[in-house]
Amino acid sequence: MNKKKVLMIILILIFLIILIFYIKNNYKKLPIGNNINKSTESVIEYILNVNSFKAKIEVEINSNKNSSKYELTQQFVSPNIASQVIDKPDDIKGLKIKFDGDNLVLENTSLSLTKVYEKYQYVNNNCLWLNSFIEEYKIGDNSRMSEEENEIVLEVYNKDSIYNYKKKLHIDKKTNKPTKLEVIDNNKKTRIYIIYKEIELNSTNKDEVLAFKLDKSKIEL
Repeated sequence: MNKKKVLMIILILIFLIILIFYIKNNYKKLPIGNNINKSTESVIEYILNVNSFKAKIEVEINSNKNSSKYELTQQFVSPNIASQVIDKPDDIKGLKIKFDGDNLVLENTSLSLTKVYEKYQYVNNNCLWLNSFIEEYKIGDNSRMSEEENEIVLEVYNKDSIYNYKKKLHIDKKTNKPTKLEVIDNNKKTRIYIIYKEIELNSTNKDEVLAFKLDKSKIEL
């Protein structure tokens, strides 16, 4: 064996030793539990299989003439159990919307009034809800994914819609949680902009979402 081949083998062995040493030491430094950064594929799979969530969100809705801002608390359990409470603005604070899988309940706590819509046809396609985006991404022919340094961006396109032409969900790589959701029209104007101030995934159940008592004397059917 000539000297060049021997030298090449020695260099390869040194490289492998350094690589093994690096992997071994950095593996020990990896954070444990929920802080572990999942691969891009596993993060996307995790988001697309979310079956419940609780979230506090800031919402900005832009029409052609004005802009409105809201703060909402949302809860959802698959397939169609949901509740939403308006936290701001103050003039409609406390307005609750709940769907138990069969009936839709509107409750105004400030006026102590409740209206029930029985046998309500649940509408899953609502731009304000994370689960709506997830379903669109799963079944959409124009779903896309891009990756940036600190986040993963999922996109869905609806070329037949003027105002909901594109939706973008941003996911933090470190926490594996959504940070914001954008709804953009066909003129590239952001119609709805949602910031997830707080969000917990797969941590709630049907009883928690529907845990409220109605004053039957004030129910309007």
